Amino acid sequence: MKRPLIIVTGDDALARSLESLCPLAGWSVAGRAPSATEAARLFDALSPAMALIDADLGDDALALARSFDAKRSVEIVLLAARGDEETVRRLISVQPRGILVKPVDEERLRATLQTAWTRHLAERRLQRVYDNTPNGILLFRYVPEEGTYRLERRNRAAEALDAPLTEPHPTFETYFSPFDFRELRLLLERSRREGCLFPCTLVHRREALLAWRQYYLYPVDDGEMIALFQDVTEEKRLREEQERRLHELARETLRERSLARIAALLFDRSIPIEGRLDESLRQLAEAVRPGGGLGLRLSWPDGTKESMEGAGLSTTPFRLAVDASGLRATLEILFGRHDIDGLLFGSVDDGETTFLRRGLDLIHKALLCDRVWRKQTLKATLYERTLQSLPLPLALGDDEGKLFFVNEAFEERTGLFGEEIFDLPLEEVGRRVDGRIRPLDVSGRPSGALLVIEEEGGRR
Repeated sequence: MKRPLIIVTGDDALARSLESLCPLAGWSVAGRAPSATEAARLFDALSPAMALIDADLGDDALALARSFDAKRSVEIVLLAARGDEETVRRLISVQPRGILVKPVDEERLRATLQTAWTRHLAERRLQRVYDNTPNGILLFRYVPEEGTYRLERRNRAAEALDAPLTEPHPTFETYFSPFDFRELRLLLERSRREGCLFPCTLVHRREALLAWRQYYLYPVDDGEMIALFQDVTEEKRLREEQERRLHELARETLRERSLARIAALLFDRSIPIEGRLDESLRQLAEAVRPGGGLGLRLSWPDGTKESMEGAGLSTTPFRLAVDASGLRATLEILFGRHDIDGLLFGSVDDGETTFLRRGLDLIHKALLCDRVWRKQTLKATLYERTLQSLPLPLALGDDEGKLFFVNEAFEERTGLFGEEIFDLPLEEVGRRVDGRIRPLDVSGRPSGALLVIEEEGGRR
């Protein structure tokens, strides 16, 4: 199917020639207009794909070409009586697809129309990309009289991402007034100097919201400059969230290591309980607020000792009191100069609060375990002293049948000393001293053995 065009000329001979040549070039003549006014009405009625306009109509022809070009739905080819430089310069001001010098023959008409239509299809594809790309595109044109660029046009994405225009063709400085565009100005100068694309990211404030845009500037010929940009706000916020999570993960890992070190310290009974508490509180405070700002204080009931980390700190109403071997320790959470006013952990976040609770709970349990251990140690000491004070010879074996205790009466009676026979099988010791072994049990389970030495006359 041949594409339609209209012919605009007052020359009947030229019109008849074009009407016969256009079908041979692959186009159908949809109508003819002798004047610019008639051509406008014909265009509205027929919507042709091409318009052949006779430049001999004068200024009306150029005005018609500009009006058609503004609608961007028809391609313009101008017909000129001469092809001199001055004529061509005047005609190209309306940006036609082609210029044909009369008289027109079939080959030149076909070549001109085909070239014009091929360029039209290519630009239409680019126009679709221009209109539908999610990235913003701005076209600026340099105005020598003003010494700056003015916005020529922008695509739909730019209209949606940027604020509405306050004037039809704002200057470069006016358009980017919401930005701190000093970096963009440096980017423009560098692009103009080197003719390459360089990116820069700007912060844009619109309706009290911050947005991040990445811009690319590229100066082109004839004083034009293209600005390509994309909104990277979501990417930046996602990256910041990932960095925050990595930071939290790293901080949590360090805290877990701190708890492990504190636990190892608290259960190291080679260090006095006071030293263990002091150091564990210091490590706990450092893990929450590295470099200071948080302190943990340990107070003793009689007021003779006080350990505190941090200076100029006020006390929250949180207190933890525990008993350990008759010792009462009060742990107070201290923070920098804040008016807590009855709020628990008023100046720490949720993560710090959870960590402090875990640390204090660990100290609490360690103190309770220390108290139990001290009691068990005391009981074992009392049992050993009691057994040592018995006048009867006594030897005990463990649940594996090995000797682990003898009293002084046993050593005097047998002449065997504990350090010489410890870990020997109890049966072998029994044979040496001519004694009997009686099993011992706790709650019905075998737990050890007792070595009994028979004395003369059946007495033990």
